[in-house]
Amino acid sequence: MDYDFSSIGTDGFERMAQTLVVAALGNHVKPTGVGRDDGRDCYFNGPVSYSGVTGPWDGYGVVQVKHRARDSDTTTNRQWVRTQISSELKRWKPQHGKRRDKRARIPAYYLFVTGATLSPEGQDDCLAFLREKCAEIGIIDCDLWSRAEVSRHLDKEPGIRQTYLHIILPGDIVEAMRNGAGEQHALLAMHLSVGALRELGERQWARLSDSGLQSEERLRLTSVAVDLPCAREGTTDQSQGILRTAVALGERDLRPSESNQYTGILLKGGPGQGKSTIAQLLCQFYRSAFVEDSPALLPKQRELLKSTATAVSRLGLETPVRRRWPVYVDLSKFGDSLASDEGQSLLSYIASSTQIQGQTMHEADLIRWRNVWPWAVVLDGLDEVAHATIRERVSSAIDDFITDCRMSDANVLFLATTRPQGYHGELGGLDLDELSLHSLGPQQALEYGKLLASTRYDDDPIARNRIVERLEEASESALTSRLMSTPLQVTIMSTLLEQATRVPETRHALFDAYYSAIYSREQAKASRLGEILTKYRLVVDFLHEQVALYLHIQAQYAGRAESLLDSARLAQLIAYRLRLDEHDERDARRLADEIITAARNRVVLLVGKHDNLLGYEIRPIQEYFAARAITSGSEAEIYARIEKLIPGAHWRNTLLLAFGRLETHTNPQVPLALVSLCAQADSASPLSLEVGPGRRLALFLLADSFAANVPRLRRALLKQVLDVLAHWPDATIPQLQAVLSAEIEQDSTSRAIVQQALITAITGGSPSIAAACAVLVPWQRARQGRGTLANFVLAQDQRWRATPADVQVHVDAGGALRELISTNDLTPTERAVLENVLLRFGQWAYRSGVPLATLGAVTRQPLQTGPALPEEILRSDRVTGRLLDALNAILPPDGDLAQILREQLIAVKEGLPASANELIADSVLALLDAGSDR
Repeated sequence: MDYDFSSIGTDGFERMAQTLVVAALGNHVKPTGVGRDDGRDCYFNGPVSYSGVTGPWDGYGVVQVKHRARDSDTTTNRQWVRTQISSELKRWKPQHGKRRDKRARIPAYYLFVTGATLSPEGQDDCLAFLREKCAEIGIIDCDLWSRAEVSRHLDKEPGIRQTYLHIILPGDIVEAMRNGAGEQHALLAMHLSVGALRELGERQWARLSDSGLQSEERLRLTSVAVDLPCAREGTTDQSQGILRTAVALGERDLRPSESNQYTGILLKGGPGQGKSTIAQLLCQFYRSAFVEDSPALLPKQRELLKSTATAVSRLGLETPVRRRWPVYVDLSKFGDSLASDEGQSLLSYIASSTQIQGQTMHEADLIRWRNVWPWAVVLDGLDEVAHATIRERVSSAIDDFITDCRMSDANVLFLATTRPQGYHGELGGLDLDELSLHSLGPQQALEYGKLLASTRYDDDPIARNRIVERLEEASESALTSRLMSTPLQVTIMSTLLEQATRVPETRHALFDAYYSAIYSREQAKASRLGEILTKYRLVVDFLHEQVALYLHIQAQYAGRAESLLDSARLAQLIAYRLRLDEHDERDARRLADEIITAARNRVVLLVGKHDNLLGYEIRPIQEYFAARAITSGSEAEIYARIEKLIPGAHWRNTLLLAFGRLETHTNPQVPLALVSLCAQADSASPLSLEVGPGRRLALFLLADSFAANVPRLRRALLKQVLDVLAHWPDATIPQLQAVLSAEIEQDSTSRAIVQQALITAITGGSPSIAAACAVLVPWQRARQGRGTLANFVLAQDQRWRATPADVQVHVDAGGALRELISTNDLTPTERAVLENVLLRFGQWAYRSGVPLATLGAVTRQPLQTGPALPEEILRSDRVTGRLLDALNAILPPDGDLAQILREQLIAVKEGLPASANELIADSVLALLDAGSDR
């Protein structure tokens, strides 16, 4: 069979050759690791199943593998092989009277393996040359495998051949499978290629076109593709492109047997930072690579492949050589599926989502395919699975799937995405490299804005140059450049600058202006919808706000992560709002029907999805309108809603937008009242005192530049945030570091506040010392500001330097907690709830003896994660109290256990859903719930 070794790479060819040698010579052959090998890629001592000119080989032997990266003509290859032989054998030959290295033991047998193509004459010549050089240094027998011999051994070893089939058989995948794995696999490859082509076409458009851009303006995802900066949390690593990182990881052989440190990436990013876009782009890159050699491509499909190749080249990347089969899983939809079928596996869900001629695939087919071809599995949007029980099921299903892949020694690349808010290590311990997207710098934001402008106004240089000039001005302003830190913000900014020369200065104002711009554009159209939008702005505003709030509430519950609203209920909501303005019933229904009919696929930013259902394509847009709904009404109503939402991670971005809207309230007491609400949230219960929902929100408010021009409010929030230093460190440490770093540069007063809080912590108890070290130790080597502060504070107390005991691993966190908890006066029901909690913790592992100085390091992966805590503990103050007592009783050597317990208490507090009855008027809720299964 004709194999192509040019794409396999040096390491890949070496591993494949080692495996073939072991298969041919027997298990006495020992492969060495990839890399520096002192002339030995394999070696053996004793008899092997191989014979040469001197008879069977029995003794010390060495195998050397040399990859020819670019196979050339046979004459050139012959000279190259001879050069390599001379270079490798000279290590055993004294040079100019020098003594040979004692470590270089001369073998009795020598096998030279290469993928270079040699003619029969070239093979004979190189073998004769090899024998001559071996004889000079006392090697008894030798042999040479060139491309023909390596190919012959591959033909004899179907298992090895299938492992490397995707990379050594060039051309069409279907034909490669037919030649290398048989007709059944070829048929499967054909069906999957058809599916990949269909997905390539269906998912080619950027989602921003569904969020208010003109309906005729469809931007191809690859046309506006950018590689976003990322790095590991809590490290000083230089940022790198996430696509470059993922593709580079995907080029490795990720079978567990290859002992890779990571088999995938967990990508964390905030709202609008581009997590899902990156996920889609990676899938498009692999879809393109998967089908690019198909002989049956249509012209439009070839154009799609050309567009993808252009994007790959523009980003400085190369088309993946390992043509992984891409699998995209929307985790919110998978969660909804698990809500109705608890026993469903991720593999069965992938099978049910993969169509072959109108029929879903069988799991057995996917397993067979996974055994012969590498995959790239994208798990997008863990944060959108808000319901705690369903999130646990999703995490467990992912865990099971990855474990199954490992047990099968499957070559699978994983990319999972989530927001950092509300993530509590659910995917820890799964060999995923945790990376966080960085904000775009001014220059990166400007480059992306230029790309958007050139793509959208390719045929209008005047408009393109005008937008670019305004973007340049905005990027140079300290106030507006911080509103260009994500791809979504740059997209919104460029849209606004089509008409306006002045840009907003807060994130909420940015969304506000965007909505107004899109509304004006739709309003100006010469259509019945344009006329309706002009006359009924308040009605349309109400529609956007109430639908967004309702859908965001629904997304908290099991089976409703992808919440949508049907047009019938939407019409009822419109009619209800019109009746409030005293339109009669007949007119209200007529106008409601007109709006629904005229809107067709979109009412400004409310998008038609499928089956007569509507929703918001991009979650930050939904959160913006939900924030408007929350902040509508009397001040008392607003405060009551906010108070209910402060604990929930699901609502954090919505609250940031809500606070941004209220920041400029006409009543100057409103912003001050908002700060007070954060403080009150922390004193609501003993659990709140420990978890600090208000502190956590205050931290994100500071990061979001809330009250940037009101020092009194910022310092009040800063003092509240610094209370976190009284507790064991948690996952917000990276955010805390970023905020405190900015605050100490703000002014001398803020710096003094931060410094005093850190001194109090470093001279306090063990939790405080660990929290302070988590902030300060990474700063020690920083220049000036942070470094000076860190070293000054750490010098105030030396206990953090205490010599640690030996670090030991414990596999039953529940057993350790059980020893700290008394159940004497608990009721049977309370004991049952507590026992459930301890059994869950029994699946967690922790370390003892971890130094306080490194305890809060966020770079460490959890050893072993267990299920989340049940919501029931929040209904029992006495059970919660016992857990808090245990937390306070944990001794410093078991600080890791304390962190795990505290993180899980935070998770259960943040995961409690808010009630629709507390957020939406009864009359409106009745309409929205009508016909639903709520």
